[in-house]
Amino acid sequence: MSDDLEVAKGEWGVTRVFALDLAPDAARRAGTGEINGAGGLAGMLGVDALDHSRVEVFMPEDLGGLGLGNYLVEGYGVAPGDADAQRPALEGHGGPVAVIASAAFAGQAATLNPRPPIRLLATFREAAAVPPMDPIRSDAAKGTTRASRPRARERRAAPARGWLVAGAVAAAAAIVLLVAAR
Repeated sequence: MSDDLEVAKGEWGVTRVFALDLAPDAARRAGTGEINGAGGLAGMLGVDALDHSRVEVFMPEDLGGLGLGNYLVEGYGVAPGDADAQRPALEGHGGPVAVIASAAFAGQAATLNPRPPIRLLATFREAAAVPPMDPIRSDAAKGTTRASRPRARERRAAPARGWLVAGAVAAAAAIVLLVAAR
């Protein structure tokens, strides 16, 4: 079984949380890009490049009473239910974590191959925004719209109107011919 994680080309709205089994200072340096190669965050994930401005490495205890789950809900748009479901994994790790947004991969496809000292704790998708459903309060929005399909009475009347128009045109033509023949 493979531990590889796929990042799709153009991926957005996905947040991955990794545990870093490193001293807090070493984890911070790896997360900022200060350490490159195999010891850097990109190297630990098995990728060539990572936009470090889209990566956060910190100690969850630095969040105070907010907690890592609530931080992901408030800061990354993770659905509260999703964060609650992963809370044991998120809070069970006592060391530094790396929170990596999709944007860290600059829209490029990548295969992550995390190896110690990094391991995946959880993956989240941004909660879908629900647009407000308040009614539009404008005079232009009042009234009704006509159905795109004619009503049954109008459909029955349409052929009768056609014959009426055709008869009127024929009568007018007959009058013109009679007047012209005199």
